[in-house]
Amino acid sequence: MAPLKKKWVSHPILDDDEVLSLAARAGAGTSTRRFFDHVGCDPKSCQKIEGHGIGVEGTIILGTDDQDENDVKRLVDFVQEIDMDMAEFTVLTP
Repeated sequence: MAPLKKKWVSHPILDDDEVLSLAARAGAGTSTRRFFDHVGCDPKSCQKIEGHGIGVEGTIILGTDDQDENDVKRLVDFVQEIDMDMAEFTVLTP
């Protein structure tokens, strides 16, 4: 990928310095992280990815059977706290 000099988006990428370094040199622009509660994305992992120049996009699922209004509020607060680059909120529907 590196010779193509293109930016690309990665689905979850291994939280490993060597892998992140290689991915960044190969043009990784963003890594997508999915989660449906506040424990789904470790802030240190997100910071580590961003430290290699790779943005973090969160895909957040709202409306799971075990979520109530307070859970959703905590999740939104968590997303703001970890300061990810992009967030996509999806309401779970049957």
